Amino acid sequence: PALASTFGAIDLEAPLPTLWPFFEALAHAPLLAIRGANSDILSSMTLTEMARRHPDCETITVEGEGHVPDVGAPLLAGRIATFLDRLDAGVVLRRNA
Repeated sequence: PALASTFGAIDLEAPLPTLWPFFEALAHAPLLAIRGANSDILSSMTLTEMARRHPDCETITVEGEGHVPDVGAPLLAGRIATFLDRLDAGVVLRRNA
């Protein structure tokens, strides 16, 4: 019941706020953005724009997965481990800097 009252205050006709300033505030930190190819929440265009805006953002699209891919799948887990190893080694990509 309390959750319903929270949603009642949302104006569904109002334009959505831009979230890019919040994302850009993360420019100091390496990022790994993982998207399920079937996601209806995070589009491939947004993922591409994230990589363009962030100097050290790796992106992975997982085919056949929805918004929350199975991060325990061996191939994806290996990519995540490689990213974390890069962080441990202090390697920074800074592609867009």
